[in-house]
Amino acid sequence: MPAGVLPGWLQGFTTAQPITQIVDAARSVLTGGAVHASGAAWASLVWCAALLLVLGALVLRRRRGVA
Repeated sequence: MPAGVLPGWLQGFTTAQPITQIVDAARSVLTGGAVHASGAAWASLVWCAALLLVLGALVLRRRRGVA
């Protein structure tokens, strides 16, 4: 569902989600559009790196506590 059809308060929330950035980047690649035009590719890479760092740190902390 395009974010433009959602209520205004929900549009801001929707565009800040990592899955939205990833889907927008994939859509740009699949439709032959310019990936760098929307910035979605960089935003999705930043989201993935941030999630990897945060969740990786949590896993390592929990793993060390168990061992």
